[in-house]
Amino acid sequence: MKNALLSSLFLVVILTITPAFAQDNESRQIAVIVSSVGSDATRDRLAYQAAVLAAEELADSSEGIEANDGTRYSLEVRQYAVNSADDARDAVEDALDDGADVLIAPLNTSFREAVVEENPSVVVLYYANDDTTPTNAIKIAPSLSSQIRAAADYLTNVRLLDEIAVINADTTAAESGTNVFVTEVGAGSVATRLTHEADRADFAGDARSVRDAGAEAAFIYTLQNPGAALSSALDEIGWDGVVVSMDPPASADGVFKPVIWTASADDRASREFVAAYQARWEELPGDESAAYYDSVYLMAEALRNTESLARTSLTGASLDGVQGTYASGVPDTVRIVELGNGSGNVEAARYVAGVCVTCPGVFVQDITETDTTRELVYTVALIADTDSDTGRSVEQAAELAVREINDAGGLLGPQTTRYTLRLRTYDAANPAEASAAFGQAVQDGAGAVLGGDLNGWVLPAPFTADAAGVPYLVTATGLTSPTLATAQFLLQLRANDLTQARAAVSYAVESLELTQFATVSARADYGLNAARALRDATQSADDGEVVFSVEHAPDQPNLSAAATQVAGAEVEAVFAWTTPDALQSFLNGLGAEGWSGVVFYGYLTDSLAATLTVPEGVTLYGVTPWTAQASDWSSRAFTASYTDLYAEAPSDLAAAYYDAVHLLRRGVEAVGPVPATVNRWLRDTADFTGVQGAYLPSEYGTGELTQTVRVVRVEGGLLVQADRYAICPVLCE
Repeated sequence: MKNALLSSLFLVVILTITPAFAQDNESRQIAVIVSSVGSDATRDRLAYQAAVLAAEELADSSEGIEANDGTRYSLEVRQYAVNSADDARDAVEDALDDGADVLIAPLNTSFREAVVEENPSVVVLYYANDDTTPTNAIKIAPSLSSQIRAAADYLTNVRLLDEIAVINADTTAAESGTNVFVTEVGAGSVATRLTHEADRADFAGDARSVRDAGAEAAFIYTLQNPGAALSSALDEIGWDGVVVSMDPPASADGVFKPVIWTASADDRASREFVAAYQARWEELPGDESAAYYDSVYLMAEALRNTESLARTSLTGASLDGVQGTYASGVPDTVRIVELGNGSGNVEAARYVAGVCVTCPGVFVQDITETDTTRELVYTVALIADTDSDTGRSVEQAAELAVREINDAGGLLGPQTTRYTLRLRTYDAANPAEASAAFGQAVQDGAGAVLGGDLNGWVLPAPFTADAAGVPYLVTATGLTSPTLATAQFLLQLRANDLTQARAAVSYAVESLELTQFATVSARADYGLNAARALRDATQSADDGEVVFSVEHAPDQPNLSAAATQVAGAEVEAVFAWTTPDALQSFLNGLGAEGWSGVVFYGYLTDSLAATLTVPEGVTLYGVTPWTAQASDWSSRAFTASYTDLYAEAPSDLAAAYYDAVHLLRRGVEAVGPVPATVNRWLRDTADFTGVQGAYLPSEYGTGELTQTVRVVRVEGGLLVQADRYAICPVLCE
């Protein structure tokens, strides 16, 4: 017998999606059971809205949901609101009476269990942050154990910490989860293990035990109130190690937590989902929302392949979703986020099938106490104009990396040889001085040479490094000709102009969905090469056409006439590879013409963004390998460390030089210090993630060490990251 109050408690919301070819349509119904009161109601509402969004997108898609036999499917999303386990059971009966083909259980644990225990005749999908393995349902979230294992790997294999305090409450869940962590890190990495009653409030003794054990990190599995008390106790004694907490207090700042998904996730699928969700519902999605969104797309894949929503159909469907890649219906991605961090939670690491795919390789193993057979010095030379702001910044960035490595005891190369790093700076203000500095650095025994940023410093003698047999790592992005690509010891520390041009086209075509383009380029090697790459990338795109192009002499920056021509050519976006003065002239001209559209600039920096005047109606984007305003965790951490040490923000080139030192450190650790051997490692073997992004030079074959490009937008004189690409063969991925 149903509860007499049930009719007043149920809120049934129906979204019906009707495709264009209704005569060939079959409808399938998704019943989403949600809590109607308390915090669970908010979580369920946010998740339900994600399912609605997915159904709407599928209905609006030109592909729709079409099975192999040509049948087209539509989806109905029905919401059933409940406030007790009994209501949840009744909701199952009502949903089946209404013809539901799939049930999605509520997030509340007791309500969810009630739905699953009913063992309905249709499949049940549910979200739970635990290790349950149902036989009659599909859990649309990775296991809790996989999250704990990711936390263990992050501390030991990414942060390279081997003295970890392990602290847990005496509850069954905490004991079990902590045992998983200890097994994963190994007993030798546990500096101390402390267990407390779930209601304890005084942790002064535990904090002292953590400090006295020499712990560099702590793994905490307890309730929020004891966790807050423990955090306060650790702060009071001045302990500042890395903390990973399974259930941190709401006020936690700088604490790391393993999660399944969060709106701060730093990947394209997540960013696009969050943007679409906000546009539709005018609020951020909840942590569970991505699972509900993916579930609807998983159902669409099942219908396309098997015309069925049975359990075997759903577990057999393949999906690259927002939460991650789904295997047997379950996503395999876990994220580590840092809480607070000054301006909201930030994704610090992403694990796929137990492997970290985004973890930076700039953390250094402390080898201070390691026995070594011999000790040597490895010299890295830097060529820079130290009287300039940029020169000072790149020198300081390289110094920061050297300091980090040497403070940890140096680096350990083959045959247990300890190397202390030495940075030797050679001042140069012009091409002749740069060439002389390179020769002197080689003569002085440098293992590698860094710098500089200007084509003119390298172009006069591009094969000098080949002749010397010493790796020459530069940040000049205009080195794009086939001749330069044949230089074996000349390597680019940043994505070159061609790669950045492809990124601009990728974003304009794929993300902004624009089709009519113009190019404005300086009549110089960098401008003409970029213009050619822009046209090639546009032709390779499914949509897009360059309808207008203009070139100008670099010393003639007045582009008002070009702006008039663009305004009259039905152009939606302009790609500008020119001088800053020419860009400002062009923007002024567009403003005078009242043109509205998008301009991409190839050399946008933090300092330039602060000085440019952008007319109303024009959105200015840039493509850049890195900016100090980048929002990813590695960039924030590097910028904070740099600013703390030097009391100024790093330049847009700083990350490249910081990464370069750590990249060389990884090379010497792997193959030793011989320059030719390090060079082969850099070209053929290097697989490194730095502050700029991924370094996979063997995949590019262009002489670039990285092809990471960030698309940034100017807002209020600041650069705001819009997207990031990792590799750009033609269009970017």
